[in-house]
Amino acid sequence: MILGEVKLKDYLISLSEGLSLKTYVWDRDRIEDDFDVYFLGFQKNPFKFISRSSIFVFTSLWEGFPNALIEAMACGIPVVSSDCRSGPREILAPDTDFECEAKDPEFAQYGVLMPVFDGEFKGAGDPLSREEEIWVETLSKMLTHRDIIELYSREVLKRASQFHIQFIANQWRDLIEKVSL
Repeated sequence: MILGEVKLKDYLISLSEGLSLKTYVWDRDRIEDDFDVYFLGFQKNPFKFISRSSIFVFTSLWEGFPNALIEAMACGIPVVSSDCRSGPREILAPDTDFECEAKDPEFAQYGVLMPVFDGEFKGAGDPLSREEEIWVETLSKMLTHRDIIELYSREVLKRASQFHIQFIANQWRDLIEKVSL
């Protein structure tokens, strides 16, 4: 499922269909249960989709603070994320060097960090890059090993709770008190 009004909508639909995937597009098709890929457009409540997912896949090439990542984690959904600048590493592997960038799958404390894609637009007939092959292998592994899903389902909830407003407010209060002394 792809939610949102994505700038790359036409490209992604064309790629999906070029890969012979049965592709549903919200403003074109009649919905059925047997599509391979669903483009659902903007959703006021994405949580009803996220909360029923097996994995949240986050492929950003760059980020600021990835709210969607934390929101998926708050739903207890395991996260597989590109290790882009900045945000995913700091959230999923907070005790690691934030200058580090995954070249292979890194099964971190709170989620899986992955190599960042090269950002090139490719056609359905083009060979997969090394990074794309790694993503396919890792996602397949995640989906076939329930123990990994169950472990990360528990861990992401622990981490997401550290971004709760009360937790963050207490950290700010502590910092202000230290600076005031």
